[in-house]
Amino acid sequence: MILWTGRNTVILIGTAGIFHHFINESYTKLIYPYIEHTDLVISLVSALATIGSILSSVPIVYVLDKLLPQVVGKPKISGPFIPQLVD
Repeated sequence: MILWTGRNTVILIGTAGIFHHFINESYTKLIYPYIEHTDLVISLVSALATIGSILSSVPIVYVLDKLLPQVVGKPKISGPFIPQLVD
C-alpha cells in the first residue's frame, strides 16, 4: 500500500485537490446538522471522509495510469494516446 501510494503520488495530490475544492464543502453542509459537535465525533466523520476520498481516488489512479502515464509522471512508458516521451 505504501509503495503504491508513493508511485501514484502525483495523481493522488491532484484528486485530493478536487475533493478539497468541490466535495468537502457539500459533504460538510450535508453532515454538520446531524452530528454531535464533539472532538471525537468530528474526528471520526473526518476520518471517514478521508477514507472515502482515498477509495474513490483508486479508480481515477488506475485509469490515468493506464491511459495517460506520461501526464502523471511516467514519461518513459508509452500509452494508448501519447507515445513514449523520453528514451
